[in-house]
Amino acid sequence: MAERSTDALRRLFTNASWLLAGNVVGAGLTLLSMVVVVRSLTTEEFGQLAIVAAFGAVASRLANTGSWQLVVTFGSAALHSSQASFLRLETVLRRAVMLDAMAAVGAALVVFSAAPLVARWFGWSADGEAMLRLQSVVVLAGATGSAIGVLRLLDRFDLASLHNPATSATRLCMVLLAWWAGAGLWGFVLAWALSLVAGNLLLSAMALRTYLRWHPTQHGPSVSPAPEATSSEVGTSAGLAWSTEFWQAARLAYLAGLLRMGREFDVLIIGSIVPLSETGFYRLARTISASVFPLIDAFAQAILPDLSRLWHQDRQEHLLRLVAHSSLFVGSAVAILVGGFAVAGDTVLALVAGNAYLPAHATVMWCLAATATAAFTQPLGPAVLATGGFHRLAFVDGVTTPFYWLALLLMTLGWGIEGAGATYLLLHMTWGLAALGMLGVGVAARPSRRN
Repeated sequence: MAERSTDALRRLFTNASWLLAGNVVGAGLTLLSMVVVVRSLTTEEFGQLAIVAAFGAVASRLANTGSWQLVVTFGSAALHSSQASFLRLETVLRRAVMLDAMAAVGAALVVFSAAPLVARWFGWSADGEAMLRLQSVVVLAGATGSAIGVLRLLDRFDLASLHNPATSATRLCMVLLAWWAGAGLWGFVLAWALSLVAGNLLLSAMALRTYLRWHPTQHGPSVSPAPEATSSEVGTSAGLAWSTEFWQAARLAYLAGLLRMGREFDVLIIGSIVPLSETGFYRLARTISASVFPLIDAFAQAILPDLSRLWHQDRQEHLLRLVAHSSLFVGSAVAILVGGFAVAGDTVLALVAGNAYLPAHATVMWCLAATATAAFTQPLGPAVLATGGFHRLAFVDGVTTPFYWLALLLMTLGWGIEGAGATYLLLHMTWGLAALGMLGVGVAARPSRRN
């Protein structure tokens, strides 16, 4: 019997709460670690640690294949469609793990090879080069996309939410140990790297244990899979079409991720046009507006499994209703926060950054308006993916990202950082409209036959 739409909504709020709680706790523990590090290192040493950490973060983004989205969307099809097949799910998982491993090895090789160039650029010694090369180990251990996908597909967001706090708690313990031992910069670099490795290994272990306990040979799956549905397709046109669709989605998911990462170059574009002080104002505005993204991201990540399940159960009306509810709740919550800043923004800026940053108020408001727009549009991307629209979402990102770069250049030249803030709002508005159109295309292509 099909579940009620209220069940999916209740599960969405529960899962998003788990993710949000984990992110908040993790952020708090990371802040404590940062306080210890800042008070233990000189400004030059802390700057070097920041560059090493940023270098590793960029490398990790390169290794992110978006495989968790593949596991959730294709896994839901394998478990909840009329042609449910456990063997097909196993195929999805094997391919997702392979994608993660290949991307991690490739990114690690890039890190190892680029480390001497980056060290030379900053004028670092062999010691600094070794710190950069250490990040290749972090990247190798970071092939966790498929593990995240398994936990979300099997509705274990409670376990997935432990990853961030566990990593941050491990980091804090290692940072305190390095401080107590007087290990200096190298000790803190090792603490940062090893905590990431430990957290990722824990995540993979939790996913493996969850999958093995769920495995039908142990306790029976939550659906009634039909292995013959897949075995009979081997070598047939249906099996070939499914395989082609999977690999195409994998390429498009990775491409879309790279395009979204490219938006982070906006500070470089702005910094080449306006004075350094105004670039700092814009960076502050983006940082303040990003403070509510943990709430937005929690709902965007938690909603995909339910949307995929509803789509493959041919319940499009329930899917659209869940998208609308998520949009209105998260968007309204963020809009209230933005309204509060509009009233007390000058006071907040003075407390957070000092009176010298009060000229950034208008830019902060533009960026907060963009964040509110992102909150209203957050379920659209997962909804497009759930309807099998990896190519449609890649098209949206492929069009809006270059448009953002061009508009940012022109608006910043004309109106400075306020123009840059307005362009950030324009990006989220155009992305939301384009994603809404792509969702309409996907739903219209398969009319609902069941409520």
